[in-house]
Amino acid sequence: MSLNNRFNPPAVMLARLVYIVHLAAGLAGLVAIMGGIMRGDLRDCAWGAAALWLAFIGRMFLLSNGRLAACERGANLLMSGDDGAGADDTPEGAEFEALLERRDELELRRGTAAFDPWEILTLQHQIDECVRRHPELAPLLKLHEPP
Repeated sequence: MSLNNRFNPPAVMLARLVYIVHLAAGLAGLVAIMGGIMRGDLRDCAWGAAALWLAFIGRMFLLSNGRLAACERGANLLMSGDDGAGADDTPEGAEFEALLERRDELELRRGTAAFDPWEILTLQHQIDECVRRHPELAPLLKLHEPP
């Protein structure tokens, strides 16, 4: 099942559910392992390792379907109290998100032979032009800083 269709509500809800489970399992796993170490209980450590494995599987699932960045941005918007004005749900928002994700991919190649500085400059110009045409996308740019 592919989650790349942005406007498929069941796929989006599944991605959000997996993201929440991923966060909860990661936290529960760390707490269980630390508690197991402090009490010397190997069963708690095993449960914690299983929970961390579940968190890892959830993260890999979201990464393989290209939904992790969108879920993280949604969580950041929720925690900041900004509703984002629904900018990410428009076709312009989808195009803008694709540009930001492409920029992230290029930034990961920085320092390697595969890195093309002209391509990233062109992409940054396209991002700036998109923000100039649609100012409501500016909050998404602040949340999506390059690594």
